[in-house]
Amino acid sequence: MMFPPVTPVVKNLIIINVAVFFGTIFIMGLDGRMIFALYYPASTFFRPFQLITHMFMHANITHLLSNMLGLYFFGSALEMVWGPQRFLQFYLLSGLGALLGHLIYWYFSFHAQGPEMYEVFIHSRISMMGASGCVFGLVVGFGLLFPNNPITLFPIPITFPAKWLVPGYIALALFGGVGIDPGQSNIAHFAHLGGALAGFIMILLWKKF
Repeated sequence: MMFPPVTPVVKNLIIINVAVFFGTIFIMGLDGRMIFALYYPASTFFRPFQLITHMFMHANITHLLSNMLGLYFFGSALEMVWGPQRFLQFYLLSGLGALLGHLIYWYFSFHAQGPEMYEVFIHSRISMMGASGCVFGLVVGFGLLFPNNPITLFPIPITFPAKWLVPGYIALALFGGVGIDPGQSNIAHFAHLGGALAGFIMILLWKKF
């Protein structure tokens, strides 16, 4: 996969994510910035604006860097095909799909396990943040629109067609969510699945209409 030119919306999204990451740390501190992460709607820490702001928050520099690289490589190619408006719509709706996927996971992990577990959960600082769900949607979009585009993994020099990204990413998310570490990971696997599913649905709908 060649290095694509940085498209306008991708560039602005990267700037916003980087500015939010460092700005909230310097201005509000590590604890204060958590008000912008997403909490369960019944949580004492939930605020409506978190439905959007959590997509621009990242836990650490590695989290930020990995998502911004994915946004650059996959997002730039998609924006060149769709244009700025449709690309931004796809990106944000993938993020909302990720939100829905994680809310469903939270419900069955805590709310459905009984009142005591639920009470502990809604007063806890358990939250979700990051653009990973948006990026998973971009990965699906790229894999479906450019199925035969060669992808090379770094630092491992393995090259394969982009169409294998979709089942590969979904398999990793499923394995992480229900396999080796169900409920024990800081990674929002079901948010990733929600973003991927939202991206898949949008591609199908846009092809029809």
